[in-house]
Amino acid sequence: MFTACPHQLRTTDKYTWSIREVTEKGDPLINVVDHGIGRMKHSSDCYAVLLKELKLLANKGACKLMVLCDSVNVLYGKPKVKHPDGRVISVEEITLSRAFMKLFQHNWVR
Repeated sequence: MFTACPHQLRTTDKYTWSIREVTEKGDPLINVVDHGIGRMKHSSDCYAVLLKELKLLANKGACKLMVLCDSVNVLYGKPKVKHPDGRVISVEEITLSRAFMKLFQHNWVR
């Protein structure tokens, strides 16, 4: 069954953002988006959760998802981001890069 309304999409896991901030399993997916907008500290993690949940929901047939990306090769090169202590950060240490690399894995249901 295809769900047309994005407000009907629900989370498949429980996500704990802090001691007092939790998104329960079965909450609307829009709550994750709202939390990321409201709490910049958690925004990268919320983005990663959103990508994960959309992929899971698409694999279950709850929604249709098309992934288009330009300049994806930047994820597989040498990063130009430095840690505050001066060392170069690897791509796997960057939350959004890691989330996109998981999205691009070949484990989609056909």
